[in-house]
Amino acid sequence: MDPDRLGPLFVVGAGRVGSALATLWVGGGIELLGLWTRSEQGARQAGRLTGLRCHHGAFPADIGRARTVIIAVPDGEVATVAGALLDGGLLRSADAVLHCGGANPADQALAPLEHSPCRLGTLHPLLAVADAGQAAARLPGACFAVEGEAQGTASALVAAIGARAFEVEGEAMALYHTAAVLASNHTVTLWHAACQLLEQAGLDAALAAEALLPLVQSTVDNVATLGLPQALTGPVRRGDLGTVERHLAALAREAPALLPLYRACTLQAARIAEEAGADDEELRRALEKIRRRVQE
Repeated sequence: MDPDRLGPLFVVGAGRVGSALATLWVGGGIELLGLWTRSEQGARQAGRLTGLRCHHGAFPADIGRARTVIIAVPDGEVATVAGALLDGGLLRSADAVLHCGGANPADQALAPLEHSPCRLGTLHPLLAVADAGQAAARLPGACFAVEGEAQGTASALVAAIGARAFEVEGEAMALYHTAAVLASNHTVTLWHAACQLLEQAGLDAALAAEALLPLVQSTVDNVATLGLPQALTGPVRRGDLGTVERHLAALAREAPALLPLYRACTLQAARIAEEAGADDEELRRALEKIRRRVQE
């Protein structure tokens, strides 16, 4: 799609995601009328990063000139912001309104716009965004989920920054977002649990996190190069019941709150290991013993 048919854009929500995307779209030759955020401090930060005018407080009249409006606010605020834009007459030029949330399809997230003439869509970056500047560097290498009637516009905006889009059906958005949370947020959850155990084993907190980093990075590299199920290593992959039993005993003694997490992860690992050793009858028997033991 021609960039001229996408713009002008206006980004409502100048946080980490909105600011990073705006920076990249400007670099991709798309006209941006500006950004909006609630706070003056946030507006200053976004302005420095993007080089664009960033409004704060009341919605600016410039939104009313945008052909495409991007709503990049937290999921729980998307509907409220969309309704306020509609009620304020600020979507009069909009052909498409996209939101950047991943948990809800566009027709739910943007429900106040159901009877408006705007095409609705989802544009969700599959990336852990903790810093806007870092995100601007990483988003071109990321994948984006696009959904809704305006998914063509969303896909073109993704292509404009050199990234890749994939389509998700509306009813599958919750499942998609659950996958994202497992892969990203719960990686941090597992890392935190591992750090706790290392601290209980005698390491200080800083060394525990530092020691785990190469291990986690090597695991990610294995997934990237070998794929699943071959990237799985460790006692479950080997069918090593004795080691699993020692883990269970140590957790029961030292960190019983982590037992349910370990049991759930071990059961999932057994499924992956079984796939990896599909032709290994001895491994399958060992995995069945592991399953029975962790479910006791």
